[in-house]
Amino acid sequence: MPRGDTQVTDGGIGKHETHTYTTSADMTTAADIGPASTTAGKKVVLAQITLSTDTAMSIVIQSSSTLGDERHKFFLPANGSVIFVPRYPIKLPVAAEKWQAIASVSGNVAFSMVSYEET
Repeated sequence: MPRGDTQVTDGGIGKHETHTYTTSADMTTAADIGPASTTAGKKVVLAQITLSTDTAMSIVIQSSSTLGDERHKFFLPANGSVIFVPRYPIKLPVAAEKWQAIASVSGNVAFSMVSYEET
């Protein structure tokens, strides 16, 4: 790039992304927050998640096929939110499974998730 030129690009993650939005007033039992893979043999990769809550709680992100397999745990204050963009996107270990979340207490929660599929 020649000196003096300014060029900023963000081509995204370069995959066909799926955006999902999930809300719940009580997520104290595991609930799906993202889709299962739609292509045989492919696995869902978490690229970004934004979550917020109106109640102080912890929220666990896990896989649907291996309950109790905590991938990430977030501790949020009342009216708290977090944007999580893993440095290296996290792939579910089994094809056709989904990302799920479970909260420590009842309260309003909202998730916005970006994912994609790969082998």
